[in-house]
Amino acid sequence: MNPQIVFNETLLKALSDLGEGLLILEDGHLLYCNEAFCKISGYGMTELVGLPIICDLALPQARSALEEQIGHLGSDYSVEGCYETAIRHAS
Repeated sequence: MNPQIVFNETLLKALSDLGEGLLILEDGHLLYCNEAFCKISGYGMTELVGLPIICDLALPQARSALEEQIGHLGSDYSVEGCYETAIRHAS
């Protein structure tokens, strides 16, 4: 197996083990999230990937800020700072 893939998978698992939710998005659509994010949100991976846009999880008062944050990420792939939002739990 490719050493880079092994490293990435190890890093993603370590973040999840620490309880840090991680999302990978493309145009606001979820491509991947780790187990920790599933626990935080109360949704399974299949449910989350099936959302039309990840902003659908945001609380109404946080949605526009989340849309703006995602919009600033663009296609640059370099992320500076920290982004937070409030989401609805599945329950």
